[in-house]
Amino acid sequence: MSVGSRNGKFGWLWLGLFLIVGVGIEVTLVMNKDYAANMSGAEGTIGFTRELVRGAHTHGNLLAVINILFGLFIGKASLSDGLKNVSSWLAIIAAVLMPIGMFGLGFGFTPAGGLTLLGAISMIIAVLMLGFGNLGANREA
Repeated sequence: MSVGSRNGKFGWLWLGLFLIVGVGIEVTLVMNKDYAANMSGAEGTIGFTRELVRGAHTHGNLLAVINILFGLFIGKASLSDGLKNVSSWLAIIAAVLMPIGMFGLGFGFTPAGGLTLLGAISMIIAVLMLGFGNLGANREA
């Protein structure tokens, strides 16, 4: 499997998963009056949990789209095959770690915050590698 197709396939599957997560959040809003009533997230643990779950859902979708874009552009980057593989895996790892960390925090598992930070750092490195790789890429008119 080529580097770009790996990120593209992962991105589409991850996007589908987090769209389903969004439906689950909406079903919870309909079925749990306390969860739905706390719109601001300022009161109690339900609001905090809700905000982190919504944040995990949002990050999961965004990181899936970034992986799809990553898959489209990684092949054009002027990076060695090794660096392309490293940046590809960093983008996938980031898309997994960040939402899992946020879900963990939302449900009271404090050490999961480290996963979120590690995921963020992984995505920053992956995007910078791709960005610098594309700066040096030969452009066809």
